[in-house]
Amino acid sequence: MLNYSFVQNVKALYGVGTVSQVAEIMAEGGYKNAFVVYDQGVKAAGIADKVLKCLDDAGVKYTIFDKVVPDPPDDMIAEGSAACQEAKSDCVIGIGGGSTIDTAKAINFLRFVPPPILQYADPTVPTKRALGLITIPTTAGTGSELSNGIVVTNSKTGDKVPILGPDAMSEYCIIDPELMVGMPPTLTMFTGLDVMAHAAESYTTVIGDLMKNQLSEKVIEIVYKWLPVAVKDGSNIEARSYMAIASSLGGFLLAQGGTNAGHTFAHVMGGKLNIPHGAACAIADPYVFEFNAPAIPEKTKKIGELLGATFTGNETPEQIGEITRKAYLKFRDIDVGMKPISEFGIDKGKIGEMADLADGDVFIQINPRPMNRDDIVALFEKMLA
Repeated sequence: MLNYSFVQNVKALYGVGTVSQVAEIMAEGGYKNAFVVYDQGVKAAGIADKVLKCLDDAGVKYTIFDKVVPDPPDDMIAEGSAACQEAKSDCVIGIGGGSTIDTAKAINFLRFVPPPILQYADPTVPTKRALGLITIPTTAGTGSELSNGIVVTNSKTGDKVPILGPDAMSEYCIIDPELMVGMPPTLTMFTGLDVMAHAAESYTTVIGDLMKNQLSEKVIEIVYKWLPVAVKDGSNIEARSYMAIASSLGGFLLAQGGTNAGHTFAHVMGGKLNIPHGAACAIADPYVFEFNAPAIPEKTKKIGELLGATFTGNETPEQIGEITRKAYLKFRDIDVGMKPISEFGIDKGKIGEMADLADGDVFIQINPRPMNRDDIVALFEKMLA
């Protein structure tokens, strides 16, 4: 079986003002009837109207679905899918952050495969390539426009269900940093911390390699330099541009190297503690990196160095892990300014339940150091202290 190091099939259009070319993209793909997906926040910010005007000016037919909510539940996706089928749309345009793009992915995917969407969490269920998805990110975080993942919330249990869907990926994406200028500081922070997680975690899975690692290191470097700038001054188009690129490349890295146990913890905390995903990643990752250090000391050290840490060269793997953890916490809490963990309303009584959900998760299976339930409980206790 061939294991390619790089596969990137998404046609990405990057640059300030490129959103104006959305109708041209449709024309290139031969699409004439769009199903446009976004949430009320994107609508209120005027971003959706900007895209719709481009479609109107080109005389393109479209149907609007503006019912997206954070952490998209399967029943909302089913509603959108039914509306898309009724409209006989031949493409889907997703405008927004990770929740919107994941929703658009799922709706477009269900044009080609039978529902329900949650069945595709099982990688043995047959799928087919779903063309016709055009994604327009308005946040620099999930990189969903270039990733192969869809995160769906089970509406019955409230659990987040990650779906690996290479066949559901975008056909085209438009990365326009100007659309991200209006992001408030907190959203900029949390989405940016998600980018850091994608780069650093993909760097430390068992399916990474030297080719992918070069890109991971660069994305970590970009986020370390530019996220604090973007949080402090959201109008800084240079910072927005770098973070937009880092976000998309981080999503690409998800499709190539996956994520480690950090995303396992983040998904569980998001579902059970209602912590924003980027914040949950930033809560988990310092301790996961420290845990993994005995298995991958050199990579852990490199992450620490990219986060501003210094080493003498005489440290044990455990000491490397500790230094890297502290460097990450400084970046998270001081440079970027995330609020204290206590302010997220943590319920430590759910640690056992969360450990049960995390144990054996797909991302734990590609973590570089084996992790059992006792390890998971101990890490949750450290993270949430």
